[in-house]
Amino acid sequence: MDGGLQDSLARYQQNEEGFLTEADSQQFYHLYYSYNSQGLMSRWHDNDQTWVDYQYDEKGRCITSIGAGGILPG
Repeated sequence: MDGGLQDSLARYQQNEEGFLTEADSQQFYHLYYSYNSQGLMSRWHDNDQTWVDYQYDEKGRCITSIGAGGILPG
């Protein structure tokens, strides 16, 4: 052993289906992720009032991204 640090740069959590539900970085925010019944990401948010909700069409294509500041382009 080199006696180096044992700190992690990031930690991740998954749900039973294997989807990412949380990401925690030592340098940045703690992020949370939610999914709809089709397994598509429906929302992400942090603990600083930043969030984005996603809406999809019947083919699973993202048609709307609405964030804390309004509708997001792209």
